[in-house]
Amino acid sequence: MPSQLITPPDQIIEHPSYLIINAVDAQVESLVIYLKTTNKKYNIHLWHVEMEEEKWVLSVAQQVDLVLYNAKFERFIVDPLLSVLTDRFGTVVSFGEEEDYKDLVDFFLKQSDNET
Repeated sequence: MPSQLITPPDQIIEHPSYLIINAVDAQVESLVIYLKTTNKKYNIHLWHVEMEEEKWVLSVAQQVDLVLYNAKFERFIVDPLLSVLTDRFGTVVSFGEEEDYKDLVDFFLKQSDNET
């Protein structure tokens, strides 16, 4: 798997870099399986509201190419992170049952389709 899953305190900001907020274990596990099947290289930062590293997530959110967040847990995204995400309009995407992207794999598959 050429991709990297990155958690606090590490940061790897190389194109393409993503930040995924509030993904649950099953979503991350599915993503890992998908990443093993693709030759594309992604730097994927993972953060959940239960983590304490607010400075880390604020820094990463401002530097990555795209932020994805689990819409089911949107109400748990805390300020000032919410302000950073609002400022990054157009580079923030939600995923979930009622969203354009049902899960993380759906997002990466559709992105891959758009690149070809």
